[in-house]
This record gives sequence, structure tokens and C-alpha cells, in this order.
Amino acid sequence: EELAGALNQGGYLIVMTQFPSKSDEAFLDWWYRRDVTHISFFSPRSFAIMASTVGLEVLKQLNDNVVVFHKPC
Repeated sequence: EELAGALNQGGYLIVMTQFPSKSDEAFLDWWYRRDVTHISFFSPRSFAIMASTVGLEVLKQLNDNVVVFHKPC
């Protein structure tokens, strides 16, 4: 909410993350899940839900690690 509120209408918010693997086995071997600085994992769907909750839209997802949000005019 705080970041969305700080955006001007028509503004963009770009978030870099790493989406977890869809496979349980690959997830267990994934180095990123053992990084103690990460406390949550997000999916494209969870970003879409967060965006709609705060009045943003997911404009695009780049590769498996960047989400571009847009605050409509």
C-alpha cells in the first residue's frame, strides 16, 4: 500500500524477485529458498492479487524474476 500510494497516476513500480519452481523436487534444491534474507515467496498470481488490492495492475512479467506494475490514470 505504501509503495502504491507513493506512485503518481500513470507511474510504474518495477520489482525484481525470483519465482519458485513449480516442481517440489526443484524447489527443495533451489538455492534461493535457503537465503535467510528472504522471508516470503511470491508467484505471478500473488503479485496480481496484491496489485488489484492496492489499485495497481501488473503490466508485464519479464523472464522469471521481474514484475512491472502500473498505476492507471
